[in-house]
Amino acid sequence: MVIVIAIGMVFVEFPVLLSVIWIDDFKRKVPTGFCVFQGVMIQYGAFLQMSGGLCFAYQTYRLLVCNKQGITETLRKVYVALVILYPLIPTAILVYLAIKYNAIKPLTLNCDIVNPVWVRLFGYSGSNFLLSFVGVYYSGRAATAVFRHLDRFKTSITSSISHLESAQSDQSVQTSEYDEEIPVDLENNNTITIPTSNTIPTSNNNGLSQITANLSKQIKVYNMTKAAAIRMVLFSCAFAFINFFASIQTILIVFKGGKTIESGLSGHDWVGALQGTIIFLIFGLPHNVRKLFIREARI
Repeated sequence: MVIVIAIGMVFVEFPVLLSVIWIDDFKRKVPTGFCVFQGVMIQYGAFLQMSGGLCFAYQTYRLLVCNKQGITETLRKVYVALVILYPLIPTAILVYLAIKYNAIKPLTLNCDIVNPVWVRLFGYSGSNFLLSFVGVYYSGRAATAVFRHLDRFKTSITSSISHLESAQSDQSVQTSEYDEEIPVDLENNNTITIPTSNTIPTSNNNGLSQITANLSKQIKVYNMTKAAAIRMVLFSCAFAFINFFASIQTILIVFKGGKTIESGLSGHDWVGALQGTIIFLIFGLPHNVRKLFIREARI
């Protein structure tokens, strides 16, 4: 579903990048056909992002809270239908209203629905804004479940560490008791077993090795789970942030009785400029930064 979010981002960002063709005087020089195309594609991309984000949030919730492994065939069809139909149906309604009222006009950076402003409520400022709360709920529940699991996991790791320290202490005591009775072959670095009933059992070393290996695996899994939990929390916050700031200006204007969107930079412009960075910080930062530092260290 992250791929669907990324594809939706392309539909939002790429048409905006094409605005540089008329960057010297965008409002006067941009063709009407391109303006309508750009406005529609931005809305479609936003709907597509919402469908992918909602499926991602629900599947995470289903896995971590409901303990449902895998995806059933019925649920897969629901996901596919949501990804296909949710962007298409609202976009079709929006295109009809935008053409009927000639609502798409050029702004500072791109073309968007300007007048009448209530038409924007049929775009991402309406349904996306409402569905974002559903996505935040599912992501928040999943993140809470993971953090509870981490608490139990941390307790288990602490218990394993205590067990390891106790075993090491017992082995140290046994070794000190038998130091004078069991010589060591320094050339082969092996313990020489002498015919006496007071010998150190080799099973202690095997037991310590097994405990150490298990503890190492537990710590590795804990760190991976913690990183996943942090990503889910960030995704929940970013999910709400992106849709809130992309929609709040339109909602306030409608409530105040405004009829048009003023020119200049607005909340959705900032969201469009920053959402790629936000998604990268959530899903790509730790691994990529680690690779960057390793590369610089080698140089």
